[in-house]
Amino acid sequence: MASRVIKRVSRPRPLWLVIALACLVPALLNAFTSYLNSRFWRGSVDWGAVVFAGALWLVFGALTPITYVLARRFPLRRQTIGRTVAAHLAGAFVLCIAWASLGSSLAVVLNRRPVEESLLRYYFTWILANLPWSVFLYFTV
Repeated sequence: MASRVIKRVSRPRPLWLVIALACLVPALLNAFTSYLNSRFWRGSVDWGAVVFAGALWLVFGALTPITYVLARRFPLRRQTIGRTVAAHLAGAFVLCIAWASLGSSLAVVLNRRPVEESLLRYYFTWILANLPWSVFLYFTV
């Protein structure tokens, strides 16, 4: 009797999906930090802050396909280095705008925005505050 070995071929997971799922780690850590800070400093848990802190990283994870698509479309090659760098800088800026837009919208929904600050000023503050971090994360991914 001959035994047949059936090899199961597993399909590799898309890299962008792995990166997006990897954002669960900082989301959980950031939410946990926010939880501890509110417990220690306020004496009670500010669940809005905890959800907001974790959700920001989940939003970033949802935006990682931008980076992946541009990396595949514009690989680093000597012949097209100028166009490639311009495309990736634009991609980093788009990621920043998208992350700031979604983050500031989430802040409004969860009542995390300071009421004394206008919505437009708050939005542009988010963009300026997130620009260095977004560019760093874009190129890290």
